Amino acid sequence: MTAAGEGNPTELRGQVVLFVGEVAAVRAALAAQVLRLGGKVAVAVPRAWQVQGVKDELGGDGVLVGVVGARDGEAAAGFVKGAEDALGPITAFVFVASGAAAGPVGRDSDGALGEVLATALLAGANVVRALVGRLRRRKRGHVVLVGGPAAELEGANDGAAHGALRGYAAGLTAELRGSGVQVTLLDADRAEPGDAIAARLLRCLRGAPGSA
Repeated sequence: MTAAGEGNPTELRGQVVLFVGEVAAVRAALAAQVLRLGGKVAVAVPRAWQVQGVKDELGGDGVLVGVVGARDGEAAAGFVKGAEDALGPITAFVFVASGAAAGPVGRDSDGALGEVLATALLAGANVVRALVGRLRRRKRGHVVLVGGPAAELEGANDGAAHGALRGYAAGLTAELRGSGVQVTLLDADRAEPGDAIAARLLRCLRGAPGSA
């Protein structure tokens, strides 16, 4: 098996990875590996105050950070266009789901399920919607969705988000069958280190259609 730290420094040249997800350890580790292998990285965050911090976290050339709300389709379309104008055609999209602590049903806050779904599905699906037409036209690309295993579910709201991501991945796979665009769903334990998840993601990207 190829280790994450190995590889030709031009292996991912021409590859642009768009990342969405608030798991900072995964974001930083994956971006570092993609940049080290010659690729470029775009990151969408949900709030404007996060932009500078993520830029500082990732550093270096070949990085673009912008703001896209989980339900803001116009912002998603604008960011995808801006990323491709600045970095080149996006070849892979990575969404790492995260769940808000909602509490048991009946004790959770009003709108808690919506908040959980926003970080566990909607933030990623919003950007996929803006990107997928471009991938279809190019007949290449990779959409990677990362969620948690069923064994780690913590109540009904968490279960709804878990099922929603898996249903979305299955439906997207069916829609894109034969298009040249690959869809992968990965499970990642909450205790799994960010660099370990990033190494698994890197193996997916190395096998993406059109990758070096």
